[in-house]
Amino acid sequence: MAGCSKDELEYIINHVVLPPRLPQQAEADEFVAKAEEALLNEVLSVLRPFLQQSTAQFKAPWSIVQRMLSCCVTAKLLGDLSEKLLTEAMLTMEPGDAFPVRIRAQNAAIIFRPTEDVISLECFEMSPQSGDVVRCRGSLQRRFPAHAVAISHKVATDRIFCRELFNTLKRLDLEVVHEMMPKSKKAKQDWSELRDTCHPGLVSEMIMAIVAAIGSPIKTFQIQKRIRDDVIWDRSLLPWRRSTLWVTLRVAIHTTLARSMEPSEAHVQYKNFVIYFLARLLNRTAELDVAIDVCKVLQMKIARRAVKLAESILPFVQEAAHAHMEEAAKRQGKVWQELLEKDAEREAEIDVSTLEQDTSLTLLNSRAALDTALREVEHGVKGCVTVPTDYRQWLTFKSDGLPYVDEAIESRPEKIYALSEYEHWIDQSLSGWLETALLQPSAMHCTSIFESAEGYKRLALDLYSASPERLSVMLLSIGDLWYALDRIAGSLMPLLHSYSPEIPPSIFDVLLLPKLAQMQRLQRLQSHIKAHHQDSQFSASPIVADPPGNDQDCFTYKYFDQSADHRILRRTILDEANTRREEKQREWQQKTDQHSALTSEMNSLSCSNAVNYYGDTVHDANCRKCDLKRQIGSLVITVFEWPLPENETQSRLAVFNLRCPEAFAAWQNLTWVLIHDLGRGSDIGGADPAGHLSKYTGLTPYYENSTSRLVLAATTKSVTVSHYRKTGFPVDLGKVFSRHGLHYKLYDGDRRCWVNEQTETPSFSSKCRIVLPEGPHKNLQYAVNSTSHAQNQVLAAQTECSPDLSIHEYVAFGSLRADGERTQWFNVCRELRASSLSWNTESVCSLIKQAAWQGGSPGTTAWRTTHNVFESIEFTTELLSNLEMLLESIQANRQSYYTMEVLIILALRTLSLTPDYNCINRCLKTLGRCRSVVSTWAYEMEYTLHLATNPEEIANIRCSLLRSALLCKLTYDVDTCYRPRVLSTSDDLLYWTSASMIIHDNTPSTDSELPHSIRLALLYDTYLSHSNHRQLHQLLNDTNNTSLDRAISRIWSTFRSVDDVWGRLVEGAIRWIYKQTLGGFEAEPQQVSYNVLSGELLVDGRPLGSLPKDYTSHRVFIRLFGAQILRISTSDMAGMQYMTAAKEYGYRFYFDLRGADLVIRAKITSTVLELISHERFFNDFPTMYVEDFTHWLDLTTGVVEFRPLTRRWTADVNNWRLTYQAHGVSHLQNNEQRLIDVRSRTCQLTLDVFGKLETLMFTHITRSTMGRFHVFLPRLGFHFIRNNDGELECQELRKIVDPDQSLGTLIGLQSRLVLCAQGDRSKKLDRLVLVPEGAISTKTEGPHLKVHIIAAGRNVHCFRYRHDPILNRLEGDSSVVSSLYQAYLHALTSFILPDPLTGYLGMEQSVRILQEQIFRCCKPLNSAEIGILNLIASLTPYRVFYPTHRKFMQQVSWREGINPLVQHGVFSDIVRKIVIHSEQFHKFYQDLESLPALKSRGDEHLLQRAKIRHSTFLNIDFGGDECTAKYDEEYGARDLDRDPEKLA
Repeated sequence: MAGCSKDELEYIINHVVLPPRLPQQAEADEFVAKAEEALLNEVLSVLRPFLQQSTAQFKAPWSIVQRMLSCCVTAKLLGDLSEKLLTEAMLTMEPGDAFPVRIRAQNAAIIFRPTEDVISLECFEMSPQSGDVVRCRGSLQRRFPAHAVAISHKVATDRIFCRELFNTLKRLDLEVVHEMMPKSKKAKQDWSELRDTCHPGLVSEMIMAIVAAIGSPIKTFQIQKRIRDDVIWDRSLLPWRRSTLWVTLRVAIHTTLARSMEPSEAHVQYKNFVIYFLARLLNRTAELDVAIDVCKVLQMKIARRAVKLAESILPFVQEAAHAHMEEAAKRQGKVWQELLEKDAEREAEIDVSTLEQDTSLTLLNSRAALDTALREVEHGVKGCVTVPTDYRQWLTFKSDGLPYVDEAIESRPEKIYALSEYEHWIDQSLSGWLETALLQPSAMHCTSIFESAEGYKRLALDLYSASPERLSVMLLSIGDLWYALDRIAGSLMPLLHSYSPEIPPSIFDVLLLPKLAQMQRLQRLQSHIKAHHQDSQFSASPIVADPPGNDQDCFTYKYFDQSADHRILRRTILDEANTRREEKQREWQQKTDQHSALTSEMNSLSCSNAVNYYGDTVHDANCRKCDLKRQIGSLVITVFEWPLPENETQSRLAVFNLRCPEAFAAWQNLTWVLIHDLGRGSDIGGADPAGHLSKYTGLTPYYENSTSRLVLAATTKSVTVSHYRKTGFPVDLGKVFSRHGLHYKLYDGDRRCWVNEQTETPSFSSKCRIVLPEGPHKNLQYAVNSTSHAQNQVLAAQTECSPDLSIHEYVAFGSLRADGERTQWFNVCRELRASSLSWNTESVCSLIKQAAWQGGSPGTTAWRTTHNVFESIEFTTELLSNLEMLLESIQANRQSYYTMEVLIILALRTLSLTPDYNCINRCLKTLGRCRSVVSTWAYEMEYTLHLATNPEEIANIRCSLLRSALLCKLTYDVDTCYRPRVLSTSDDLLYWTSASMIIHDNTPSTDSELPHSIRLALLYDTYLSHSNHRQLHQLLNDTNNTSLDRAISRIWSTFRSVDDVWGRLVEGAIRWIYKQTLGGFEAEPQQVSYNVLSGELLVDGRPLGSLPKDYTSHRVFIRLFGAQILRISTSDMAGMQYMTAAKEYGYRFYFDLRGADLVIRAKITSTVLELISHERFFNDFPTMYVEDFTHWLDLTTGVVEFRPLTRRWTADVNNWRLTYQAHGVSHLQNNEQRLIDVRSRTCQLTLDVFGKLETLMFTHITRSTMGRFHVFLPRLGFHFIRNNDGELECQELRKIVDPDQSLGTLIGLQSRLVLCAQGDRSKKLDRLVLVPEGAISTKTEGPHLKVHIIAAGRNVHCFRYRHDPILNRLEGDSSVVSSLYQAYLHALTSFILPDPLTGYLGMEQSVRILQEQIFRCCKPLNSAEIGILNLIASLTPYRVFYPTHRKFMQQVSWREGINPLVQHGVFSDIVRKIVIHSEQFHKFYQDLESLPALKSRGDEHLLQRAKIRHSTFLNIDFGGDECTAKYDEEYGARDLDRDPEKLA
């Protein structure tokens, strides 16, 4: 083995020893040949010294073995067979000799043994079947050889017989006979499973039977062996299997010995030789630098075998094994000692000689910002004036006249305007567009409708997600588009209307539609769907589904009959497939002939030799025979797969989808959007497709790009992408051709789910359901959702009534929609008078909205069954009377927002539904009164707001003000026909414009802090503003209309305009109007601009009263003021645009936006401070000095005061102050200390000590006024000072940083710090190790790994483990999480040798901790504990079968960088037991948090199998006793199979 490489040695170890981590794919053939030659040479080289040291009685048997192995080497009996060499070996054998021959392609071996009279042939199977290997948890019990035959010397030495026999064996050795291979089903054909082992029948049955006919069967002595093997695969053609050479050598050596001595003696001799061989391998690992864990595996293997032999081990074997193991142990000990010393090399002291000079700050990042601020105050900066402009159009129209929402719009209000504009077009213009399109329908119309609807849906779902009412409008709009698409597609493909439309009409019953016009659209849509259902002839064959196997009524089958294009396409595909089939047959014939010629030439040759540099005869590298063999091996042919399925329905389906009609694709897409995207809550996942029709190589030339998102995908792989796609020679012609292997189903390419697996019944209920807020009504959500519950059900459930709710209200609330949809309006009318409900609550308001707006089941008219009560004038009159009476009772109470909203909603609904003229007038009058009342509320609260000073009070008043203004505008939300009447007077416009201004000025830039109900109201208000903006624009441009002037005068008392005319800024503008103010004494005329949509008012381009949105939404403003709305006026400071109208927090604030930077200044008396954005200070100061402070620069002194965010308005002499000098030395200091610069030498030295525990930016290093060095770790909560002895003392723990940082355990853990008590004796007895909690990462360095802990967040828990010198262990705080964390770290840092402190391997110590009683406590685990348990369980490799249904190979996922000996099944087992024990106590904890699941580590059988097998390498106290014979199984060897069908 002198020339053995490291790779070859690792190959030998993998196949001889079977370490825990094995390769996951078969090695390359060329490498295997070299590695097996190295293995054979090594066995022979080890045998020589073994033979020399054997006693005399055993020398003869071992000499036979030596001759056998020498023969194997010279005659290449175990490699490529040579007829000449085999014949020579046969003729020169002496009685007692033996030589084995491997017939590799047949998975068989024969051992030839001559005696005085006969020559016997002993046959056996080499590799067992994969399924048997993987199913067996232990070893397979096998007997060798299977059977034997004997022939006479005369026959055996006949050269003709030898030539014929060995030629046959030689051919069988090279050729895979597919009939003998295990079979797999693919495309309804049997395929040879190359990933399994061949049946040995051609040798064990055919060859042996032929020889038996010449000679006779004989009984032979059998040995029994425990054979371990594995089948491991990972994304490769062939899996890893154990070497057949090693199996053959083991059997040949053992059986040869057994024929020369007593079987028991032979067993002992054989076992001794194996130990001797393993010991020599162990010695070789040092020479070739094999991984240290592999060496350890070898040591454990040797030790285990030696223990089994006990006193039977030969002295010289024991001596050799002991010597080699001792040498390996020394090498490992040396490595371990170096690791221990390196781990202890940690800094524990800090040189503070440069402490004073290191307080000088570099300020590399913030210097520019500070210089700019100071320079601009010297020279001044001129501000800019923003001039309002109209934005681009909301919709774009294509050539076919359909609108598209501009999804590139960034502003949220503009997006809502765009959606509203789109919905307006659907309502007003879609019908006309459809009638025009039907005159000349085209597939492009269908595609355009779908694309338009899809763009609208994406934007609407994003903005409307929290609003059931707007989602209902979206669903109705998409339903209208589907109606148009269905009519056009039906005119293009009349067959379409012979099938169900897939959409149930009742799915739209739940929509919330406040307007009669919307209900009329709904009536038309449902009538069309119902008619389509009634007209369908093939309702049993849905279109959007997978057709049954032979369904001749499915759409694609029928359409194929009508489509000449598709019939021609299939004919073309079949004709071209036949042509390719003929070409493939010619290729097969040519390669078959080539194979025969190459084989004949190879059989006629023998391997050639050459003389090397040293004069030795070696195999010729240019050997012609070997070259021919390689050529034969590389001779393969690709299987031809028929491009179309045999099944006629599947065939037509495939052809249809190759060129899916554009109109059908659009119809199917939009139908699927309605029933799945919008009608179902979520996707039901499934297996990934094995292939796609569009990517199938046999059909890609015929595929045309389709807009359909429902595509054909396959549940089975194509033969062309499987490992069956190529086959070698010789091969039958039939094996070169395959049926179509794909089975097609519909697959959603966008959502990645299978259509037939989406079984949830489509429903819009969840999108059209108003959800009750948290509170006493929450458990009555069912009473809001529908009218299907009974009043008796509510009465029976009174025990569930909240203690904050009266029984009367509970019953009234639950019964309002009970007993069917016909009664709910009568219940509403009664409750208005009875007052059983608390009207001024959000829950009651939500109930009324759901009842009033929901469409309900269809009737004969657009009023439907639910709302036809409004045809009764008597009912409508009574309802209005009750509304008027309720309004009278609340008008003086400006907190009755929800009651007012109920009144307005019911009045608007009545106005929309009543046909009576008198009732209409009463509704309009009631709405006018509501408008007047809420406007009065708003004006009163505006006055209150000006007097308020408390921030919380201001926020509450602003919310109330917003509610009032929103309610005021809601009174204008009438049907289109009534809009002229609600905007008819100057007061109507005054209320609208005033409310619009109030909403704009009091809405914060981010609405996240607003109540949910206000956020929804703002969304609806934006829609409402768009709905009315055209009419408002026209009215406000009226020369006689002074309402806007009056509204402006309310907030700007000195406003005087030149005239009454409001003009447009640009021609065609629909947002902004403007006019000039009247100039006067010392006053210039100003341009006043008003945004009709948003209510924004600008004077000379600046807001009047509030900052622009781009100011208030700026991150700097939000950080300082949050959602606070400031009263603003024009700035009186040079270079600044705006200032606060009054002092806020004692300051006058100034604002200016310069590019992307917002400048904020604060003025108090004559001092002007400028806010420096905290982002400028990142990396100049520790993170908390940046994120937890505001930084105010005094523009006069150049001093930056660091004020805590919680006290950002208060100057304090104790605050940190940055004394900034542009060209001098800058310091950050407070009254007691100065900060050390983060880039200084002192800082770097400090990190050398504390950097293992904390990062630079969370380490605060200061020098006190007394010159003392101080380190504060704020996230961990530890303060360290440098005491008079130069020691780093922790003030919280009363300990110092131990000068000796060695720990004796957790070797490789970088993130730790050892502390100890002061005093020489105490240092050894009272030690503590600090370990932060965080994300744990590992990195391999040399023979071990380094473990780093990366902490996150502001508060980091630090585990404290006490060093116990008595028990020799680390002790935590006895908490579960601390113990789990410690166990995980012990496992990660485990080495192959015990830790000096514990005397155990890290893995063993981890298991000891996990077996402690603390994990058997009587309470459930929490999420943090489950998280660590998942990490511990992940140390067990993940194992699954591949493929899952076959169960004959396994896939294993190891954690890289972690010692494979640590990655053991014991961890997942212990973790599972801990979790199961904890779950027993869940029932005693009702408020238990939702816990993460324990992640599976794969198939349980494979996990237990690996655990049992790898227990060989564990200490007996930690699971090493698992590997026993009780898990062994008897293997049903195939070499005894006499089934004659195998030879057919």
